[in-house]
Amino acid sequence: MRHFAFELKKKNYQVVYVDYEHNENLGSFFQQVQWLHSKHHFAEIHITKPGEYRLLKDFQTWQKKLGTSVILHEDHRFIASAEFSTMGKKQKKFGDGVFLPRNA
Repeated sequence: MRHFAFELKKKNYQVVYVDYEHNENLGSFFQQVQWLHSKHHFAEIHITKPGEYRLLKDFQTWQKKLGTSVILHEDHRFIASAEFSTMGKKQKKFGDGVFLPRNA
């Protein structure tokens, strides 16, 4: 992520990057964003949807907790979206294709 932060800074974006071991790391995503929001009073907070369900559920509570608009964006770096998991719900097996036994 530090490389991505560096690239954004080169494009004149204002970036706050907090390293995992940095003394200003507050220990959770929410605490870090809450602290930044208290200093900068963001009109909106944009977040890429995480692949981890627990984090997604946490992010979905932030708008109410922070009192500002929180927008979750799909992560287009993955081949399959979250909707992919519902495609095969009615099937007993879900794979590359349907294989039928050959008549010998």
